[in-house]
Amino acid sequence: MGYDLELKGNVDSELGPTSNRLKGTGGAYRVSWSTALRYRGLSGGVNVNYNFGKITNSRILTFDSIPAALATEFVEDFSISGFNLGYGVQYAFNFTDLSEEGQKVASGKRLILGVNGMLGGSVDTDATLLLRRFSQQSIGGRVPIIQDSLRSEGALRGRADLPASYNFGIAFEDVNRLYIGAEYGRQRYGDYTNDAQPESLADVTRLAAGIQYIPNADSYNSYWRRVRYRAGVRLEDDPRTIDGEQARRNAVTLGVGMPIRLPRQQVSFLDLAVEYGKFGVPDVLDETYVQFTLGFSLNDNSWFFKRKLN
Repeated sequence: MGYDLELKGNVDSELGPTSNRLKGTGGAYRVSWSTALRYRGLSGGVNVNYNFGKITNSRILTFDSIPAALATEFVEDFSISGFNLGYGVQYAFNFTDLSEEGQKVASGKRLILGVNGMLGGSVDTDATLLLRRFSQQSIGGRVPIIQDSLRSEGALRGRADLPASYNFGIAFEDVNRLYIGAEYGRQRYGDYTNDAQPESLADVTRLAAGIQYIPNADSYNSYWRRVRYRAGVRLEDDPRTIDGEQARRNAVTLGVGMPIRLPRQQVSFLDLAVEYGKFGVPDVLDETYVQFTLGFSLNDNSWFFKRKLN
């Protein structure tokens, strides 16, 4: 996370114009360990996640027309650490055809059903708060002179309850030809609590669908027939509410996966996508955006080859 905004205002005619500078640094991170098992068409696994990180937010209020006036700054540091668990189960039903000998053989087509999610858990929080005033006239352009600390609190330890989530998905795949999938999910942000930063959130529902099509994955004379063409749509809520109404995001995505052939006939992909979406609350907040994505899918199994030297 990182932002640095300056907002100009004139809320008091006696004090003149004011400035609010909002800054934020840091972020939350996750390290995961995963394991899974498979028996025929059924597979399942678990994730053990360690969550940690620190976020610093500050707000500085200054009076632009009064150089001698003291500026006010509020600084909040917030850190988390703790574990939670994730899970996933998938079943693949493989369709078969009859060979010339009358035996069942794989047709390359299958139906996939899956469910995954996160278990609700608690993590430790640690926060510090600082409210101070300082002179806007620094010495030699260096740090400002602190005049008064109005509030200073440290080691505010507490707990945060993370929301549980679950997702259901279904997909049909014709290997190296067609893939169609849909997913429904829900996150229980209404159960989220945070001793360090109390806030009220709402449960989130998400619905997404997508398709991938490959004209001819084995084409030798046409590169564009080997390209993976993708399209998708998603409708999802945002846990935040504005004037009692929950924000919402709707988006459509178009993309391509461009194959790159490596030595030993290995294939990697350059993935490009563009997303057009709308976010907000009707008649309150309306945001339209376009987002471009660049990614790489690199495949290299050369370390599994046993080399011989003569």
